[in-house]
Amino acid sequence: MKNILVLILSIVFFNFWAAAQSKDSVFTLIGNELCNDIKAKHSELTQAEDMEMELGLLMIPYFSKYESEIKKIIDGFDMTDPNHLQTLGVEIGKKLIACPEFMILVNSNRDIIKNARAEVTISLIGTLQAVSVGEFTSFSIKTTSGKQEKIWWMEYFPGDSKIADGSLINKQVTVQYIEKEIYNARLKDYVKIKIAKSVN
Repeated sequence: MKNILVLILSIVFFNFWAAAQSKDSVFTLIGNELCNDIKAKHSELTQAEDMEMELGLLMIPYFSKYESEIKKIIDGFDMTDPNHLQTLGVEIGKKLIACPEFMILVNSNRDIIKNARAEVTISLIGTLQAVSVGEFTSFSIKTTSGKQEKIWWMEYFPGDSKIADGSLINKQVTVQYIEKEIYNARLKDYVKIKIAKSVN
């Protein structure tokens, strides 16, 4: 009986632990480890000719180390995709705000702040399933991995006429989009949505 109880508690604990491995926790973990690297190499980074590139090189090993966790967050994560790397860089940069050594570097190099605030364009490839027309129009994409993604049509973008006339339905497309947080009154919280920038 005691062994069964221990087994049940172990399963519950494991499920709880697995659920806690969220996007935020993975990026926080990477940010904390990267902060230690920045602290150790602070004097070298301060004197570097291209500080932003040096910081990028420090990040790359962590992308490999946590690749399996990152793939659960970014569909089809590819280390060779500049869009994916830029997305990761921005997310980790947000966590590094709590790193004093990083903030000292940022204050001495305003280009890092400018790039961190820039909109990140992300790509996905999949089949256009349907267009949902309403006060705000969206369309659904089934990615090559089988995941359904909702993309919002909030403004003009190249390829929007082909979405409107339905000529791309059931065809493979490449979608460029950005992510923005909007307030959801029903949930009483901010949620992240994908906004189309181009379709071809």
